[in-house]
Amino acid sequence: MDAEESRAHLMFVTRLFAQVVFDHFGTHPDPQDLAEFTKSMHDKRFSEDDAFVAMRAEALVRGVCGEVQFLAEIPYGEHLGYMWAVMNEVVDPDISDAELSERFSKAEELGGTWTSGFLTRLSATECKADREPNPNSGTGPGEEHLA
Repeated sequence: MDAEESRAHLMFVTRLFAQVVFDHFGTHPDPQDLAEFTKSMHDKRFSEDDAFVAMRAEALVRGVCGEVQFLAEIPYGEHLGYMWAVMNEVVDPDISDAELSERFSKAEELGGTWTSGFLTRLSATECKADREPNPNSGTGPGEEHLA
């Protein structure tokens, strides 16, 4: 995949992710529902040998719901993996072709309006790499080398 195809793929998956999140949680997730979802993802996926951090999945959900400052807390290269993990968790594995096609169509529709506003807000947030590290934060699994 060249750079343009890679960018187009990321944008489509991001729109699909947002559409799935909006369908499942709404545009303003209930904090208790989100906490239960995050705990469930942690319980299902965490292991000492895996670097999965459920709070990053929650941060992506919150990010597409308007709290874009959380997106800067997740390494860019991990966004897709966490998006797919959330979608895998909330989309019925027996989804029909028609339902899947409808989700793809909704994601495309969402693209024009949502993506432009989202990218505007995202560009206004500072990148994690541009800040001083928070001395009060710990490291997640697999991040020991960053400390």
